[in-house]
Amino acid sequence: MIITYKMFEEFVGTVALERSLTREAVLAVADGRVMAGRQALDAKLVDHIGDRHDALARAKELGKIAPEATADVVEGPEKPASFLRELIGAVFDVAAERQAEASHPVFMY
Repeated sequence: MIITYKMFEEFVGTVALERSLTREAVLAVADGRVMAGRQALDAKLVDHIGDRHDALARAKELGKIAPEATADVVEGPEKPASFLRELIGAVFDVAAERQAEASHPVFMY
């Protein structure tokens, strides 16, 4: 538990420093909840909301790389899917196959 508390305190301190926020402002939102992009933007925890293309364009800008320059994007290692995720995926695959074969909408319940 001590290690977790120290990690949390380090996290709060780093966010406060890097985002130019008070420790209290960070603690007001650093409670483990998941935030939507707009919420994080409003809380000043992110600078912009965008997709991977926006992120790549911004990285080129920060790295002083021409916008038209090509860049290799390296994906991280693929995580093995959990049994539940595979099961849910299989259900959706079956539903999509049945929908494609049907002459009318198909609903699964």
